[in-house]
Amino acid sequence: MKLNPGHPFIAKVQQFIVDNELIENNQGLALAVSGGIDSMVLMAVLSTMRPVGLLVAVHVNHMLRGDNSSADADFVQAQCEKLGIPAIIEKIDVAQYAQKNSISIEQAGRDLRYNILENKTLDKRFTTVALGHHADDNVETVLHRILRGTGIRGLAGIPLKRSQGRVQLIRPLLCVTRAEIEQFAHDCEIPWREDQSNSSRCYTRNKIRHDLLPLLRDMFNPQVEQALSRLALSASQTQDFLENHLDNSLSEIILGQTDDSLTLDSDALACRSTLEQAEIFRLALLELGVPLTGIGRKQIDALAQLLQEEGTVSLPGLWQAVRENNRLTIQPPENNDYLEIIEELHLTIPSRTTLSHSYLPGGEISVDKQNRDDIDFEEFLRAKDKYQEIIDADKVLGKLRLRNRRDNDRFSPLGIKGTKTLGDFFTDLKLPLNQRSRIPLLCDDRGIIWVAGLRIAHRVKVDNQTKTLLRLEIK
Repeated sequence: MKLNPGHPFIAKVQQFIVDNELIENNQGLALAVSGGIDSMVLMAVLSTMRPVGLLVAVHVNHMLRGDNSSADADFVQAQCEKLGIPAIIEKIDVAQYAQKNSISIEQAGRDLRYNILENKTLDKRFTTVALGHHADDNVETVLHRILRGTGIRGLAGIPLKRSQGRVQLIRPLLCVTRAEIEQFAHDCEIPWREDQSNSSRCYTRNKIRHDLLPLLRDMFNPQVEQALSRLALSASQTQDFLENHLDNSLSEIILGQTDDSLTLDSDALACRSTLEQAEIFRLALLELGVPLTGIGRKQIDALAQLLQEEGTVSLPGLWQAVRENNRLTIQPPENNDYLEIIEELHLTIPSRTTLSHSYLPGGEISVDKQNRDDIDFEEFLRAKDKYQEIIDADKVLGKLRLRNRRDNDRFSPLGIKGTKTLGDFFTDLKLPLNQRSRIPLLCDDRGIIWVAGLRIAHRVKVDNQTKTLLRLEIK
């Protein structure tokens, strides 16, 4: 690999990142690296822009191609070592998961891959994942959605950045084509692994790439890719306008809201256009954390019918919409067993405190003090899960206490400049409203130091001056 930081390709990608504010200064990044040409070029380019200490590569072995899958993992590990970038290699049985859940191999791989990316990124205390999708991928996605049937949101193609659970996904290569990537890889002698499944006609996307697009190019429009890219841009701009406009429309028709329900004025909503109704319903469901993967035209039409007559509509995740008089309420099932909220518990060090009132899976939270020299901090970060944290004990002010959120709570999350309201932090993570008041908060006299299971405060992070640690764990 002979990287030239002055190569025009790198300059183009770097300018695209700056123009779209994809990466902040000194922000850690996880890179999704399959070993294919797109992800290898992504890793090579970003390695010229970021200190290697701010990068980690995550490779997922899908166990679909036998020895070739294992060889891909070994290849990624070796290339990361050459670049000095830490690598996390995970193995998952995609075929077994697909069969068990009655979904396609493609969907199973995507679900499992994104889940691993999210968890491993957070384990490294990073919050952003860079993916290798490029302009041609976007074109194929738009065409695929047209063939299946889609709306404006689907026509917008692959988003440049979006939230995935508790992390942000970014796509720095959407500004370049497959041909440009191949030329850059050739110029800089970047090695990659060829996935033979990319040429298989078993997958719809490959049929679009190898059969349909060449047919459209030869028989109808030699610049079909550019035409579809313009369509995606126009649709994206239209969708952005609708969402900005309808955010205000949603607030105008809300009659009431709690942590786990939203009541809309059905008479006011009935006066809106069909398009507005559909988008307002989607925004309301998103606000509550209702799974949108199960929301299609059938569910939207059923919700719209409630604007005409009283009744109940079942929604994914056991949610329901109920219309009575002019009130349309989206809520969890009435028999949901919500647990009481922690008012405030004072903790000693060391301590073990029962968490019977939280949504988290553990039975207790433990707090222990340790000397910095008694623990391999790097090994801890590599092996820990999201329910384990270490903070600087000397940066904790006053007494420790455990409680749930309160009005006007503010938080300085690790990896983010400044403070933000706890509500905004939860919103950024798309945490469902009905869970927010039940997430335990570990606090000192100054405020929140750990949103349990999610993030520590930046002010208590371990640094080179740290001598004494507090080890936090939910067991």
